[in-house]
Amino acid sequence: MNRIAALVLATFFVLVQLYTSLAALSPTPPVGYLFLSRATAAAAVALLGISATVGIVLALRERAAGRTGSRWIVLPWIGASALSALAGLDPRSGLEVVGCMLMAAGFHAALVRWYRRPPVARAVLGAYLCFGLFAAVAALAMVAVRRPLMLSELNHGRAAGFFVTANQFAAFLLLCGFVAFGVAQAGRGWLRPLGWATTVASAAALIATFSRSGWIGAIAGALFLAIAHRRWLPAAGIAAFAAAGAMLLLTVPVARHDPADAFNRIAVALAGLRAAELFPMTGTGPMAYWRVYPSLRPIDGAPPGTFGALHPHNAYLSLAGELGLVGLVAVFAGWWAFGRAVTARLRAASATPARERRQLGLAVCAGLAAALVQGLFDTIGVVQMAFVWIPYTALALAAARDGLGEPNVMRCRLAVLLALAACSAPPPAPHASSPPSPATAAPVPIKIRGHGVPGDPGSKYIYLTEQKKNRIVYALRADSNTSIRTSQGNGRSDFVRPHVIFHATVARTLTADAPHATVLERDKSVLMTGGVLTHSNDGMTLTSDTLRYDDARETLHGEGHVTISTAAGERLTGNYFDYDLRTTEMHVTP
Repeated sequence: MNRIAALVLATFFVLVQLYTSLAALSPTPPVGYLFLSRATAAAAVALLGISATVGIVLALRERAAGRTGSRWIVLPWIGASALSALAGLDPRSGLEVVGCMLMAAGFHAALVRWYRRPPVARAVLGAYLCFGLFAAVAALAMVAVRRPLMLSELNHGRAAGFFVTANQFAAFLLLCGFVAFGVAQAGRGWLRPLGWATTVASAAALIATFSRSGWIGAIAGALFLAIAHRRWLPAAGIAAFAAAGAMLLLTVPVARHDPADAFNRIAVALAGLRAAELFPMTGTGPMAYWRVYPSLRPIDGAPPGTFGALHPHNAYLSLAGELGLVGLVAVFAGWWAFGRAVTARLRAASATPARERRQLGLAVCAGLAAALVQGLFDTIGVVQMAFVWIPYTALALAAARDGLGEPNVMRCRLAVLLALAACSAPPPAPHASSPPSPATAAPVPIKIRGHGVPGDPGSKYIYLTEQKKNRIVYALRADSNTSIRTSQGNGRSDFVRPHVIFHATVARTLTADAPHATVLERDKSVLMTGGVLTHSNDGMTLTSDTLRYDDARETLHGEGHVTISTAAGERLTGNYFDYDLRTTEMHVTP
């Protein structure tokens, strides 16, 4: 089932990147060069629909595992778009956009629920980065040979790749480049070189787009990333570079741009503002702005049938014109919900050694921030929200919570780990003269030490994962371990510097760190000692002298100098606490 989920989610996430070529099915006048014919675009939409349907089934299958916290991120956008479509100028086209949003929502729910299951995260990220690397290299090759000729002429020799315009390609490169950078930093094994290669190729292709909005978005994303990581010196350098670049753009014309493009953007923006004034509550409806544009066109505005007639080249004016005030409120509510959810996950990651979670989660958020800034100058609005914001917010939430997913280098139960110890040394030979009787013979303890992961020289950790009915209960990572087995079903493993993630629900985790931990084979308990620091992904912090996991009851029991602090600033102290992973109930006693 995990492999099916990996295949379905990877297929959807790759295909959805070509959303601009699905304009072959759009009711708007044909504008630009499209790589996909109507038949091919219809086949791509059908495959997206199948993938989304399977994704919804997968999400419902995991519903008992807990909520993802995504409903307020996705549902307000879809509801407002449906209302605008029904009250708009082209209900059929508007409902088609809503259908696309529902497909993306199915992917969103499935990805957040299944991301931590191996090999879902690596399959999705690997397929996406391979496509991004191919798209960037292919775009650079197209620029070099000026083929297809029509695409090159329409974009004045700027790199557009498999996208309609260079600015749309720049939007893809912003997100792909930042995600690739996060994977390159946090990745292990083959993902790391793939991430660096995609980062470099995306940066080179972004330069070749000559997209001013894309460059501004890239600087904004880099500044966001530097500030989020508290790298103040690089942040100051990026800000100074941005100021110098802005002065240069104001004084020096940018090459390979249509001269008229520098003047008609203001007129196009005024037309979008006028549409928002005429349809203040629910807008014209998704994909209906082009129908009203001829009546709103300023004297020096873009003529009908051109890119300027399809959208006002500003994400926020586009949302206001097509969805109205109701849509804007819903969109900003979704963004606010996303910000709160991802901040809680990133705060939990920053307070623990979960380095890859913070690096990858922040990188995806930086790509989204870059796209938001680029949206001030050029986006498609509602359509991009359907095909970009809904899928990428799922990736950001999942990455901020689980990084690159569960480690797939050594997933074993405690019995397997101790079985290795039993197989590592032969049993002692009996004495030749007087063999001991079974009643008096004592079992000979067998010891094995582990450092890193066998077969993976690039990994420096020991991993141990406990599952129940295909559900992960906890995942343990440590610098080293010593396993001792005395008899069948009776053994123990001692871990140095354990980092344990306990999964209460799909949406709630507790991450504990301590100097030492002991895992017993008989009852599968975990005892962490030496001072334990625990964080939940919703901002709660808990300290205690010891922490014990009871596998039979799936509870955590802490003792000694217990202190609990919540994200709201509340503080509770005691000497004991009990936490039920199944019900998430907590009791603190003096």
